[in-house]
Amino acid sequence: CCPNGWARFPAANCSVTWFNFEYIRQLPFEEYLSMATPWFDQALAGLNIDYRRLGELMQGRTEVFNRVPQMVAFLKEMPEYDLELYTHKKMKTTPETSLEALTFIRPTLEGLTTWQESTIHDALMATIAEAGRKNGAVLWPLRIALSGLASPPGGAVEIAYLLGKEETLKRLDEAIAKLQA
Repeated sequence: CCPNGWARFPAANCSVTWFNFEYIRQLPFEEYLSMATPWFDQALAGLNIDYRRLGELMQGRTEVFNRVPQMVAFLKEMPEYDLELYTHKKMKTTPETSLEALTFIRPTLEGLTTWQESTIHDALMATIAEAGRKNGAVLWPLRIALSGLASPPGGAVEIAYLLGKEETLKRLDEAIAKLQA
C-alpha cells in the first residue's frame, strides 16, 4: 500500500492511512458500499445483516478496508469483554448501575413487535423519559451489552437493529447474567 517501500517509515504509514481515510470518507456511498461488501462478507457471511445500514455507519470510520472485518466481527460473535467497560464517568455508569439499567430496559425491547431502527429508538427514548432517567445511563450499558466494545460503529439503537430482536435479547440476557455473577 505504500509506494517505493515507504512502509519502513512510520510517518509515511500514518499519512498513507490518513489519505486512505480521507479518500474513503469522500467516496460516493454506493461506491463505498460496493468496495466494503466483500470485507463485510469476510466477517459476516451467512448472517442477515443490513449491509446498507452497516455501510452508512462504517464509511466515516473506515481508514483502510482490510480492517473492516475486525471492526464488524462483533456482529457475528460477541467478544469477551471486561465488566469495567460498563464504567463510564460521563454517563455515570458502573457495572452495578448497568445491571439495573439493562434489567430495566429489557421488557421494552422484548415487547416490540416491529424491529426497525426508528421503532427501537422511539420505544427506548419513551421508556427512558417516562422513568425520568438519563439516556446515557441506559444506552451506554446497552451498547456495551450488545457489542462488547467501547466504541463500536454505531450506538445501542443501530446495533440492536443490525443484530435483530432475537440476538439482541440473547446478548442482553448474557450481559445481565455476566453482571449478576
